[in-house]
Amino acid sequence: MASVNLSRLYPGPIAVRASAAMPKHAKEACFLPPVRDVLISAGYKDWRDLPRGVILTIAVLVDVQKISPANTPPSPELDFGDYTPGRFQWFLSDVRPLPEPIPAKGSLGLWRANFLDDCEFQSKTSLICRQSYLFANDKESN
Repeated sequence: MASVNLSRLYPGPIAVRASAAMPKHAKEACFLPPVRDVLISAGYKDWRDLPRGVILTIAVLVDVQKISPANTPPSPELDFGDYTPGRFQWFLSDVRPLPEPIPAKGSLGLWRANFLDDCEFQSKTSLICRQSYLFANDKESN
C-alpha cells in the first residue's frame, strides 16, 4: 500500500520512483521508531543515504481508495506515509524491487516509464517483464 494524492486509477504496471527531494517531515521521521529501525535494518545509517531520484521497484496497481477514518491503516504502516483523510491510498501487487536503482527524472503525478512497455500481465495481479537486467532472480535474457 502507498499513500498518495492521486485519485485516478490506472490499473496496470507502474514504476515506483523515490523523489529527488526529501521534505522536512520525512527527514524527521527517519529518526523515530519504527522508521529508524527499518532504515537501520536495511543498512541505512541516515536519511542522506537513501536513494533519491531513482526508480526502486515495479509493481501492479490494483486498487485506489480514498482514505477515511474507517480505512486508515494501523501502525506500523501508518508511520510510513501521510494517511490524512481525503488523500488516496494505492494497493499494489507483484512488487519487485530492482537489483539496482534506475536514475529517473520525473515530476509529481503519473508519467510514462518506457521500460514498462516490455511488461505484460500474466494474470490480473501478476506482472512479467522480459528485460532481464531489471530483476536479479529472472533467468530470461533479451
